[in-house]
Parts: sequence; C-alpha cells; structure tokens
Amino acid sequence: MSLILSILRTVDNPARDVDLAAAMKSPVFGFSLEDLIRVRRAAPDGSLWDAVRACAAGEAADPAALSGGLPERLADFAERLGALRHSARGGRADRLLLRLYEETGILRFLRDDPDIEEEAAADDLRALYEKARRFENNVGGGLCPFLDAVAQEIEEGTDAGEDADDANAVRILSIHRAKGLEFPVCFLCRTEKSFNTRDTGAA
Repeated sequence: MSLILSILRTVDNPARDVDLAAAMKSPVFGFSLEDLIRVRRAAPDGSLWDAVRACAAGEAADPAALSGGLPERLADFAERLGALRHSARGGRADRLLLRLYEETGILRFLRDDPDIEEEAAADDLRALYEKARRFENNVGGGLCPFLDAVAQEIEEGTDAGEDADDANAVRILSIHRAKGLEFPVCFLCRTEKSFNTRDTGAA
C-alpha cells in the first residue's frame, strides 16, 4: 500500500521529492536509480520535479547526462502525471483510485513481485479504495483531504472512513481531528473548564 500512497501523494503534490522518486522508481513507471541520478545531475537546481520537467523539455543544464531516450520517457511520465493531477482536481478520491488502478495496471506489477502475495496485494488495493469511498461519502473533499485523513489514521490508529454508513451520525472529535472538516452544527463541550476569561472582556 505504501507504493500507491506514494503515487497518490505525487499526484497531489509532485514537489515531494521522496514520494516522486519512489513513484518513478517503482515498476509502475519503470525509472531506475541511475535514471534519477542522471536527471538530478542534468538539472541540479530546484526540486526533483523541476528537474524532471526541465529534462523532459530539453532544458537541462547538462544535456550530456541524458541519453537513451530518457528525455522522451520523462516527457511521457510528466504527461501521464499531469493527466492524473487534472483528474484529481475537484474529483473524488475513490474515482481517482479506480482510474489509477486501471491506467497503471498496478496489481499486475504487484503480482509479479516475488516478495508480495498476490491475494494480499489485491486485498490492500480493495481496502484502500473502500477507505476512499467511505471517506468521500462521509466527509468528502477529494484527494488532498483524503491523504491527510490517511496520514492521521496511520498516526492515531483510526479509520479515515469511519461513520461512513451513517452520514447523519453524531461524531465526537477532538479539535485537532476536526481540523479542516465542516459540519452544519457543532457543539463545543466542556469549554467552561480552564476557560481564559480575559478574552471575554471588551476590546
């Protein structure tokens, strides 16, 4: 699941060098470590994504570092990533996941990995899709909020799609967990405890 999350984070923001490198080096996109080194050597300034776009456009500071059709492969990768990013804008995270699964054939690559059990890989992909579906049905917001919820879930051991089967349920959240969410009605409980009464005075 870490691979698909790296790809999703790259779709959300390709300026994240670690996730971009993980996505590019994966079997899904097929770049080698040597390819990434050559890209960075050819365009050493800025983020890795800046370097990818510069090399793809033939604007590398050291064009000699690029050979063997690497600029063309980078251009194809940038185009594919751009299409996914366009699809993510204003769209549901679960639908983006389905498109990603279909276009990348990621299950096939995971199936060919001798260190990964095929059934477990398929279960992980289904579980992530169901998590995204529940999140969109319950909270909504698209890819970026979904990734934030997944990161918080990993940190806290909660479920990004909880309460999905009852959108009208009462949810009890800490202010930290409620950050970025929107509800029609909210109740702040126990605010009388240790309340800063100085803030209630006239300005």
